[in-house]
Amino acid sequence: MNKSHQEIVETQLDVAELAIGMHVVRLDRPWEETDFLIQGFVIKDQSDIEALRAQCGFVFIEGRVQKTNTVHEGTNRNQKPSGLRRLFKRKSASEPAPQKPSVPRKRVTYINKVDAGTEMATARIRFEDAQETAKAIMSGLRVGRTLDINNARKVVKGCVESVLRNENALMLLTKIKHQDAYTAEHCINVSILCAAFGKHLGLLQGEIETLALCGLLHDVGKTKIPDEILNKPGALTPKEFELMRHHTTHGRTIPMGTSHSLNTAVDVAFSHHERMDGSGYPRGLEAHQIPYFAKIVGLVDTYDAITSDRVYDKGRASMQALDIIHKHRGTQFDAELADEFIQLI
Repeated sequence: MNKSHQEIVETQLDVAELAIGMHVVRLDRPWEETDFLIQGFVIKDQSDIEALRAQCGFVFIEGRVQKTNTVHEGTNRNQKPSGLRRLFKRKSASEPAPQKPSVPRKRVTYINKVDAGTEMATARIRFEDAQETAKAIMSGLRVGRTLDINNARKVVKGCVESVLRNENALMLLTKIKHQDAYTAEHCINVSILCAAFGKHLGLLQGEIETLALCGLLHDVGKTKIPDEILNKPGALTPKEFELMRHHTTHGRTIPMGTSHSLNTAVDVAFSHHERMDGSGYPRGLEAHQIPYFAKIVGLVDTYDAITSDRVYDKGRASMQALDIIHKHRGTQFDAELADEFIQLI
């Protein structure tokens, strides 16, 4: 049995890496030598970041680390392990040997600044804005309009700011599933889950925004797939499945055709169905060839798809989806990312 408590720590951070939502507790110089009236504050907007960059080289931010004390499991023999612990304790006999770590060192430890209830009102507005934007993107692309990257960036930024305040509000909204307009809603859910995952992994705010944008745009190529294939209630024929797989190629082409091309989104749209053992498509890439953000989006994409009702399959419980992800860690999905994602959910 594990008992844990949280310990507040200070982390030194270069001012170039500051992000909205961080709690600055110390500077690299006395507070009296700066323009700041309050000694310790939460960064609320870009002007706070610019002021810190103008007056400091580095600062100290507040973070929390989890301290775990191990207690012999025999202490309480009647206590059943949680579902998450049972999931992690199951080991496959054919589990691949450990490889060099693929998850970068956590650079930022975020602290939720408000409770989920307080954030819910704003999160709902951001979620509805994101839904409308996703639907507009999908319907526009179907009739030949150009991808509106600027609007996509704007709505993603709002969602990421909500996630950094408290990810639980938006994550809760992703669990409310509707079968109509599945692709658009799926892209929103993947975007929000990617933002929450990026926060969990300690990515910088700009990286989280890029990752969330990749999640929003990862399936835009499906707008070029005929409706009778995309929404077919039964199993696809081999020829139909081959056409469906082309959505990754279309997904690469669409962002490349904009005036504000985003290379990372292009890579993710093209590669999010690649798998660690080389069994994915369209290129059959192996683990070291798959872009890092494509590994993340591919994992999140799978989780949301499994837990959603689709025309050909009923959604399954979150725990079942995590069980599938754990079973295929190291073969279909990056093992470390799979473990981290299971912890997040």
